Amino acid sequence: MKILGYAWAFSVAATVLYLFPAYSNWLYAVIAIIFGAPLAFLLAAQLRPQFMVDIKNIYFNSAWLAISFIFFEFSVFALSYRIIAPQWGDAVYLFSIISAAVLVGLLNADTAINALATFEIGGYSLGSIVRGLVVGSIMFFVAYVISGYGGLVEAPRQVIVGYLSNKLLQWEQVYEVITIFFLMLFFVAIPEEFLSRVFYLKLGSQVLDPYTAGMVMLATWYGLHAVTRWGLWGGDVALFIITLGGVVLGVAYMLYGYFAAIFAHATYNTLIYVWDYEAQGIFPQFSAAATALALIVLGFIYAYRNRVRML
Repeated sequence: MKILGYAWAFSVAATVLYLFPAYSNWLYAVIAIIFGAPLAFLLAAQLRPQFMVDIKNIYFNSAWLAISFIFFEFSVFALSYRIIAPQWGDAVYLFSIISAAVLVGLLNADTAINALATFEIGGYSLGSIVRGLVVGSIMFFVAYVISGYGGLVEAPRQVIVGYLSNKLLQWEQVYEVITIFFLMLFFVAIPEEFLSRVFYLKLGSQVLDPYTAGMVMLATWYGLHAVTRWGLWGGDVALFIITLGGVVLGVAYMLYGYFAAIFAHATYNTLIYVWDYEAQGIFPQFSAAATALALIVLGFIYAYRNRVRML
């Protein structure tokens, strides 16, 4: 069963890279991240022993691999026909949300989520939330620097903000940053973190190992985001940033818990939107960089006052 599991895992990565092959140095760097960065998950697993648990139940192994394979086959079908039906990209995303919620519920992963949501022993999850805000802000600064270096600033909006770009512009009432944040939290961060971090990384580490599970997680993470970006001008730079962000979110989840991962994800996405809207003059009263810096400072003040380490 283990041999089949490893064969499946590496075939997932191979198929994703076949569907969205590298056509620039940025995407070759993405391939290096997919196969090299999971070493960081091995290191993090040493700090969080929960990720080293080896489930002996062969039926659980079979169910996890079978359900994952069905989901991935659906994704391959949808992506393959995107040339004549672009809406398949939305279908894959929506299917990911539904499958993540159902699978996590069926596998009773809420116990693991609650256990990982607290960093200090006997503490409250507020610490994980604050860490998420700080991690998301740092991710934004890294993306900001890489975007300028890679000439991404003038790229199409779909490359920068992705799936919800057109839908947000149609909602004329969305003018407040806090509204965008909660939209990112509940409609993007929570379902995507369920699928990528809880299902692929956490449960995958239990039936295989952290490295292989991390490779599958990053490959599918790259593939699902490539649906709306691969082949577009600037899309290779955006996919490099997104794949690198997947590594950061994975480590944040393993070290600080699920709350940290979803708040980091939502914070990063919100700052990207604010940055884009700021450039368009929609949010002239907000500065994404200043907001990110303020969140980082407040996070370290919180850590100092509560006598805990921030990161």
